[in-house]
Amino acid sequence: MAWPTRMGGETPKKLAAEGSMARWAWVSLWIFAGIFILGVKWWLIDMLGVNVPFLDQWDAEGRNLYAAWQTGELTFSSLIAAHNEHRIITGRLWHLLWFLLNEQTWNVRLQMQVNAIVHTTAVLLVTAAACAHGGRRLSVASLPILLVGLAVGAVPSAWFNLFGGFQVQFYFALLFQIVAMLLWLANAPLSMKWWLGTAAYLVAMNSVATGSLVGFAVVPVLLVHRYRQMPSRKDWLAVATILGMGVIASVFTVSVSVVSLRAGAPSEFLSTLLKSLSYPFMNIRWPAFLLWFPFGVHVALWFRRGRETSAWDDRLVCLGLWVMAMAAATSYGRGADGRGPLVHYMDHLAPGLLVNMGCLVRVGLLWHRRGIGIKMAHGIGFSLWAYVVLVGYSQAAGNSNGWVRGPKFRHFQTNTMARNLHHYLVTGDVSHLTDHGAVPYFTNPKHQQKLADRAEIREILPPDLTKTLKFKVLGMGGKAKLPVITH
Repeated sequence: MAWPTRMGGETPKKLAAEGSMARWAWVSLWIFAGIFILGVKWWLIDMLGVNVPFLDQWDAEGRNLYAAWQTGELTFSSLIAAHNEHRIITGRLWHLLWFLLNEQTWNVRLQMQVNAIVHTTAVLLVTAAACAHGGRRLSVASLPILLVGLAVGAVPSAWFNLFGGFQVQFYFALLFQIVAMLLWLANAPLSMKWWLGTAAYLVAMNSVATGSLVGFAVVPVLLVHRYRQMPSRKDWLAVATILGMGVIASVFTVSVSVVSLRAGAPSEFLSTLLKSLSYPFMNIRWPAFLLWFPFGVHVALWFRRGRETSAWDDRLVCLGLWVMAMAAATSYGRGADGRGPLVHYMDHLAPGLLVNMGCLVRVGLLWHRRGIGIKMAHGIGFSLWAYVVLVGYSQAAGNSNGWVRGPKFRHFQTNTMARNLHHYLVTGDVSHLTDHGAVPYFTNPKHQQKLADRAEIREILPPDLTKTLKFKVLGMGGKAKLPVITH
């Protein structure tokens, strides 16, 4: 018996085959996106990464982690000890893992490379959360969101994290918070998968201080949904669990934060917040209103549509609240004098672009049957938003801490530090730490010398820093030139 035909003679079998091909094409596109982002990161690390410990690494990794492991003094209490206002347990365990796998040799470039895998995974998950799912039409509509995801992952706005092996905890905070969000939103309260999301939330909390903020983004969405329906006891218990964990983590963070770095007045907090929400611009406040306007429109429609909202709508609202919460937290904790956000936190602000592009696409799909005037207004708004983002990236490229000049300066700085330290280690001449300006530990030659002289640290340093100097005779004067380390 012949199959009944649909849509001009197409059989269900043929339609299923086309759907399968479309899914494979979509999966292939995501695989390409991951390879592209990771490839760009590894290329930048190969070009500009320097195999020398930098700043916090000397104490936080070299002395307190690796040397303590070597001497048998590493304890559970030291693993969970606070680092400023952060609990960086995930980072410590990650660093120790690769230290042991690398035959107990400290390889900073290896850290950068494996950290890049973590960040790439996090970016892809956030991008997927901002995209629509459920058919060819929605997948095609999500292509602009995927393109923004490529920019968020590949452009090294947070170059301090990319070229610092110590900074992986920022990536873990992103990764485990988005996992927690997706599991909470997609599963029944207190189910097995819901508890897996709660476990991911706990891991995120022990990555950096901002790892607790996703709970404050999910709870409002859950409360609105429960208000529209008949909430059960499990619903209230789930909300109380998430909120309780977030409040406890936040109280601890505020109690141990560095007071001198906090915003000292509401005006300072607001200034830093607007600069943070203006990403990719640097140290400019006004773009925040335009860049986040799509999210505001989406939230208004989300409230108005009531029970007609979809899982995609919920994810976009959660993502937006989450990014705004991270911007607010860092604006308070690091907003002294109303300064712009530190480069470290750009990885937590960049997902705002994904949120607002997702909102633009979603609003366009909701309004596609409206009048020509509404369609034209949406098209103009879409184009204007994209143009402003491109201008923002261009403006940041010219900033001294931007994604173009910043990595180059970091390479020059760490290369100088590596050269100075290398010369001290092989000659014992302390003038190499004091006479050349930049040293690897907060420009503190005495502390740097003290750390470098410890046998348990010196024996695990990257080989490039301890190998014998080979002098090259130049010209008739017979003067020797010290080599420059490039990797």
